[in-house]
Amino acid sequence: MKDIPEYLLDEPNGTYKKGEKTKLEIAEAAIIAHPEDKELLWVFIAIHFQHTFRYNECVEHCQNVLPQMKDNDCIEETLLFLGHALNNLKRFEEAIEARKKRMELVPLKKGDIVAIIEIYEKLKDHANAIKYYEQLLESNNGIADSDDYEKLAKHYDELMDYRNAHTYYEIAARANPDKGSFLWCNAGRALALMKKEKEAEFYFRMALKLDLENAYPHYYLAVMYRNKDDIYMAMHHYNEALKIKPDFPGVLNNLAQLHFEELSDIAGAIEQMERAINMNPQKEILLLLYRNLVVLYKKITDYDKVDYYKSKWVELNEADNN
Repeated sequence: MKDIPEYLLDEPNGTYKKGEKTKLEIAEAAIIAHPEDKELLWVFIAIHFQHTFRYNECVEHCQNVLPQMKDNDCIEETLLFLGHALNNLKRFEEAIEARKKRMELVPLKKGDIVAIIEIYEKLKDHANAIKYYEQLLESNNGIADSDDYEKLAKHYDELMDYRNAHTYYEIAARANPDKGSFLWCNAGRALALMKKEKEAEFYFRMALKLDLENAYPHYYLAVMYRNKDDIYMAMHHYNEALKIKPDFPGVLNNLAQLHFEELSDIAGAIEQMERAINMNPQKEILLLLYRNLVVLYKKITDYDKVDYYKSKWVELNEADNN
């Protein structure tokens, strides 16, 4: 972007720096006095609208002046402020288009790619977020921040592309030792979801070596042992997870199921599930707990509780769908 002209900085009745006149008044007067600088002054006006939170006026101004602009630097800057204003107005698709037009002038401009990714992440558009993360990698010669690798892995996770999720969780783990245990654990989970449990076990044990206070490797190891009908080891790892993280609703639910299925301990299972409910778990776990409690209370013919948890399940499921 070109420098602000001196005549804006030295305006006798009010300056850009001091703002005794509004910046808008100064710029509008300058367009008449210095028509040769009109494109730069249009950018100046866009900056003023953006910085004073007048986003609708910023959008209207930018859309009016862009068709008249010839200078690429000024077009770039105007598209930048147009994109910012549209994003602030939650006009996300239009904001993306403004950024894409700016990228046509300067391909692989990192700031625009990052801004587009952030919008797609707000929209939970995982496929397009991945597409632009790949462009971000291209713009950095295949190198990204460890956080970017982690975010990329999460997007693949959401799309249930566990092969790529595993790949990027592992890259992120190697790039960021401080979060290694968490990331190695997620890499293992992705492998487990691909039915590669033997390989996944290595990653979970690696995660535990890096952080003995991480409950999640124990949780996933327990799930794996349960799938292999090794109840003793499953119970061991669930209990180890609870020692580290007593408020772990998913562990309590799974442990309760084992108490019921393997020990026929209905009362113990109910106690663990109701304890889990009091921990404000995520909706998916809460729905599962309600459903399981309906089944267990039917076993002991407590139909008031059956009706209660059935109604809670319906209420939460409808809220979730809305």
